[in-house]
Amino acid sequence: MTRYRPLIMFAVGITFIYWIISLHKAPFPYPRNIILTRDVIFGYSYEVYKPDGIFICAQNDWVYLTAIWKGHGSDSDDATGLVKQYRRPLHLLLSSNNIFDPNNKWQLLYIHRLEGPITHISSYYHENNPMISNHDFDENNALAVLYQKQEQEQIQYVLRLYNIGNFESGSADFEYVECKKHSDTCHNYPSFKYQDIILPGTTKIKSFHVEDSLILYSRNPDHAKFRTIQIPRNIFEIGKRQNEVLVIKSGESGPTQRITREEPSKRKTLTYRRVYAASGVIRVMNAEITADEESWTFQVTVIHNSSSVDDTSWRIKKLISYTQSSPKRAEYEQFDFVHGITPSSPIAIPKPIVVTARNMTTICIALNDILFTFDYSNATSTSESKQDSYSKEAYIVRSEYLPVLEELPFQVVGAEVNANGNILLLVTQENYILIFKRGLADIHLPSSTRSRKGWFYRLIDDNQINNSNRATSINGENWELRMVIASSYLDFLSQSDLGVIAVKTLNISKLQPGYVGKNVTENILLTLFENGNVATFNLDKAEQEMKLWFIIKRRWQMYLGMICVVLVFVWHEMH
Repeated sequence: MTRYRPLIMFAVGITFIYWIISLHKAPFPYPRNIILTRDVIFGYSYEVYKPDGIFICAQNDWVYLTAIWKGHGSDSDDATGLVKQYRRPLHLLLSSNNIFDPNNKWQLLYIHRLEGPITHISSYYHENNPMISNHDFDENNALAVLYQKQEQEQIQYVLRLYNIGNFESGSADFEYVECKKHSDTCHNYPSFKYQDIILPGTTKIKSFHVEDSLILYSRNPDHAKFRTIQIPRNIFEIGKRQNEVLVIKSGESGPTQRITREEPSKRKTLTYRRVYAASGVIRVMNAEITADEESWTFQVTVIHNSSSVDDTSWRIKKLISYTQSSPKRAEYEQFDFVHGITPSSPIAIPKPIVVTARNMTTICIALNDILFTFDYSNATSTSESKQDSYSKEAYIVRSEYLPVLEELPFQVVGAEVNANGNILLLVTQENYILIFKRGLADIHLPSSTRSRKGWFYRLIDDNQINNSNRATSINGENWELRMVIASSYLDFLSQSDLGVIAVKTLNISKLQPGYVGKNVTENILLTLFENGNVATFNLDKAEQEMKLWFIIKRRWQMYLGMICVVLVFVWHEMH
């Protein structure tokens, strides 16, 4: 038996190492990778600054990428906004066989140098009736870029609207001519339809968003909480001569507020979004953070007017209020014994990440490591009597702390929700992509990959309604974390040193293999890295377990040390 002791020691040691390796399996499955392109567009030597904003959309079998620099060349005093747009064929990103296709690359469509710095960016959906799409992408296809223009002593806010995929000729099938990368302004022909609008007023615009062709903005200072401007439906069909812009004299004002002197110790951030309401009603959701030196309060309210001509008042309903305080430090740690004062260390204010579904019935707000979800509900019966329309509507509010994986608390820096409001993507500061599902989008995964993590939620109504009336509420299900693309998986794709700057979900319809004339839909994830590389994933299919050799490669120093320890024990037993 003694002669077998080295062999037993070696077997036990290797078994222990294999057990340690098996513990490094991903706690959540990750989606199946389709293709990874390597087409660098943001890493050239002449492009010193990374884009401040990225917008991705799919139209007519093309993926369009718009890169925006708010102040390009910010080392100089005359920094101005810069807009670059690229496109590439969508169908070439849906199969791994197209990785070496010469057409599977970004094509530069235009470069626009604006007349001033860009202050706000927003995307929205513009209905293109004349256009016939090969794919039914019910998503945002227009981009709003707001920038400042200075003329002598006056400052104007100019809004440039881009209609993505809608060319002057009415067709995207044209002979492509490469746009010069080093030029300040260039176009291919025909160019995109776009329109410039001069907004009223010169006061600083603090919050800006466009939703459902409605411009929603707030100024500071202003007697109105926010103002609205309706974009004409034919805005891109209005003929314009060179250097001619539309001028809007005034906008519709929202509820009034008092103008008070702001205290230096208090800071406030506002985010307005238009949400779903009955016809003729403007309903706005306000996500507001108020902070002082010791705490901050996050509050969400709904503001809406009446569809009645006789009633012009605005109604405000608070949905949630959440407060977080900074931990108290010992007095002797903060006291300045030399000057005899206590220095203040302001608490960091989080930035809420707000996304809305296409139909504006689902709103998701990520705040640090907390996720709030607001689902519109109107499940009660409607009578023909003249009643207040708001008594039949409600919001289902859910809140959840995001999970902690690999001992790292998540801080969300980006989010995306699909058009149906049943797939939610959260991008964290550590380059994790969390994929939540619910409803019809949550039935494709096999049972072995379906986690059972519970959510807690609470119901807050505009007016009290019997809970049984909400049984048929749209999007009534809770979010479930189904997949996670960890930063370690990005290392598997050789993208570990690159940050994720944009994500996009698409619902693709294609022929089902083996069935003639039968279509099947798949949810596809487009991931854009900071150098321009694109990775596509199938959100309906889970990837196989991570390769053993890849796990060993990630921690090879640790495993090598463990093997050396085992060999030392084996050598000791042999001698």
